[in-house]
Amino acid sequence: MKQELKWILYVFAGLTVIGYLLVKSSKPKTAKFYTDTNEITYYRSPADFYEDTIHTPTRPNKEILQRGIDALKKPMNLARYKTSKDSILMEVDLFDYWDIRITDGELSDDPEEQKLALVLRSKLLPLRLKEFPLMRKAWVDLLNQKLRKQGIEASIRGKDTRTIRFVGALLHYSYDEEDLYDSLEYAMQSLRFNNYEYLWYESQKDYLHYQTKTSPD
Repeated sequence: MKQELKWILYVFAGLTVIGYLLVKSSKPKTAKFYTDTNEITYYRSPADFYEDTIHTPTRPNKEILQRGIDALKKPMNLARYKTSKDSILMEVDLFDYWDIRITDGELSDDPEEQKLALVLRSKLLPLRLKEFPLMRKAWVDLLNQKLRKQGIEASIRGKDTRTIRFVGALLHYSYDEEDLYDSLEYAMQSLRFNNYEYLWYESQKDYLHYQTKTSPD
């Protein structure tokens, strides 16, 4: 009887541990999103960030603009966003968020808010022009970690770094070009890619080429 009880306790303890591990592993992971140098907010995805910050602003726009100006006075470590494809898109969302706040300020009837919007836009523009090429490069580098396993290589072309080229002898067999575009469309357009090239080999002269309109950096 004691032996049977001992085995029952062992089984119960084992099931408890397994259950704990399963619950722990099933918890959704959160991504760090740094709104400025002083605050850290946690979001599970760029969509959650977008919904929280853009659709439900928690402060008057004038205050948001002033906070943006103050934040840009300090060194900003945006390299932390370049560690994953999701975090790169979070940085894009951050710039898009500021653009919406600035546009709202420019359209405001409050002269002080209009002035703050103009100041923030002028200070943000150099950072945008610097960051978008870096985001595109980081995203393509991360994308290649997956594509290379299927014999496909992505690269950035052009002085404005807004052309993305896919090259691979197995491209036609591994992916349909349209399927590849569809699977990456949101990210590529968010990153302001506006030219898409698909080649079977690097020196190919006749190849599939798409163009689209995107927002400027």
